[in-house]
Amino acid sequence: MKRLIFILVLLLLAGTVLLRYTHTVQEKPETPVPETESHAVEPEHEIPTKEPTQPPELNQEADRSQSALQTGAEPDTQESPPSATQSPGPVAALQPDRGRRESVYNEETYQMVTDIVYLIRNQGIEAEERILGLVSDLKAADPELGALWEGITDYWFTVSRDFTIHSGVLPDGLAQDDSLAIVVLGFQLLYDGEMAPELIGRCETALASARKYPNAWIIVTGGGTAAGNHEATEAGVMAEWFISHGIARDRIIVEEQSLTTDQNATYTCAILTEQYPGIRELAIVSSDYHVALGSMLFTEAALLYAYENRCDVPYQVVSNAGYLTAGNPIYSNPMHFSSDIWIMADPRY
Repeated sequence: MKRLIFILVLLLLAGTVLLRYTHTVQEKPETPVPETESHAVEPEHEIPTKEPTQPPELNQEADRSQSALQTGAEPDTQESPPSATQSPGPVAALQPDRGRRESVYNEETYQMVTDIVYLIRNQGIEAEERILGLVSDLKAADPELGALWEGITDYWFTVSRDFTIHSGVLPDGLAQDDSLAIVVLGFQLLYDGEMAPELIGRCETALASARKYPNAWIIVTGGGTAAGNHEATEAGVMAEWFISHGIARDRIIVEEQSLTTDQNATYTCAILTEQYPGIRELAIVSSDYHVALGSMLFTEAALLYAYENRCDVPYQVVSNAGYLTAGNPIYSNPMHFSSDIWIMADPRY
């Protein structure tokens, strides 16, 4: 009997709670959804109906560095331009002057330049007529800026058409005095700061070339890229390697703060123009797939220096030698040079 009474009490309590809940729900007013709320997702960017007004995405260097860490491919290396030194070791930074480009670019000329880079990246040599038309328009709007980009695009067309990479050693016929410099581009160091086999291959190619041209300077370029040894730099390790193989220390110029190929070029140009004006010709030594890009960017660095300082081009890239590898299409295709070209020429760089 007691159990039955207990059950009836529980049912009574449950019924009371249910009635109160139902009454509350019925009296609660319905909240309208504001007209501004919507489940539709707003697009983050409008789809352009014509060629973009912004420069191309500058992700090639980042992709290259990431790829290098994962696969051992060339991690285009480099950072703030150091002054030249005839012995390996840390050197003070030389800062390239970017002021003239910042003051000269306007909305019209900036658009023309970004369109040129866009065409190089997306259409390449097939867009030659349009690229030349834009360069002509740029020269009409700003003769000095137009002349700069005429030089940049002329050399890019040369690299895209008839560019010979000399395997293993520099060719005959180069200057036999110290107006020639052999530039050795760096490569990602191993974890402990030792040279990777591909960097040794580049150095061996440069060494054969240095013995063929015994009066030429040797420029080693590349900063710290060893994850486990922050004291080591590509240029410093290369300099010691050359010294151990019989090259005089005072024949070597060291640039060891750069972390990308465009910085290799920019910082080396700053060193040469400040401290070695007698060097007038450069021969680029790198892996075979990387030679064209290196030659392009060292040429652009010289053209930019001449533009910024209203002077003659300080040097010319006259030749090259490539260490034979299995190749790397990211570096070999001149259309892929567009981001690097833009990085160097962008007034915000």
